[in-house]
Amino acid sequence: MPTPSNNPLSSLRPARAFTLIEVLVVLGVIAILVLILMPVLAGSRSEAKRVECLSHLRSLHVGFELYAADHDGWVPDEDSPYTWDALIQPYIAEEREYVWACPEDDDNFYEDYATSYEIRDWFAVSIDHPERSLANKRLEEASPDMVLIFDGLPGWHADDTRNASSVDGSAKTWDEEDFQVNLELGS
Repeated sequence: MPTPSNNPLSSLRPARAFTLIEVLVVLGVIAILVLILMPVLAGSRSEAKRVECLSHLRSLHVGFELYAADHDGWVPDEDSPYTWDALIQPYIAEEREYVWACPEDDDNFYEDYATSYEIRDWFAVSIDHPERSLANKRLEEASPDMVLIFDGLPGWHADDTRNASSVDGSAKTWDEEDFQVNLELGS
């Protein structure tokens, strides 16, 4: 029979359990941390969607550039018998079909029009103001900061803002007032 000194289990002491107070304190601290982090996590999710939308706009802009390269510098305009998205569709890789939908499009714009985005000529063309349009202009003749492609409706990413890609290929979030001025002035 083993003696107590030879028994390896004799040296172990029973584990000390957490008290109810300790468990409640830990749960309280975890709950407070969750409450503090929830707004931060929600903001980062919204920021990620905004950045994804800007990436979509940049991809669509590349489609415009490729279309223009194949058509002597001309881009789709209001006089075309086809919609702009149908014309640049062949220049968007098949695995990139998702670029047509803004991740924040909560107005069913994508479902209604098969794209969440619009281009300048369907929104800003006026017979009295040809400088606002890309009609009868090659892409390289347009002002570099002229808005080309943009969110179909404002406020998807934040109140009074709209994501847009300019002729120079940059994509950014515009204040809605500045965006409207860009459409009105043609630059």
